[in-house]
Amino acid sequence: MLADVHAWLADHETPFAVLFGETAVYQSSGYRPAKNLYVQSAETGKWELSTHSMFRQLSSIPWPRDNVRLCGLRF
Repeated sequence: MLADVHAWLADHETPFAVLFGETAVYQSSGYRPAKNLYVQSAETGKWELSTHSMFRQLSSIPWPRDNVRLCGLRF
């Protein structure tokens, strides 16, 4: 399933896929820990460092070295 998702995202010029979960489960699919990914707290509105977040590079664009803010609702 992930291979199909990755192919669709790459076809639509999406440089990264992001997941939240256990790295040990998804590292075999090319995911690496995202140690600079922030999400906004629904309770306080403050930006918080996300734990258990990962990314997979889908293009030649490298993952940013600066902090990354993931906008939108968490699910």
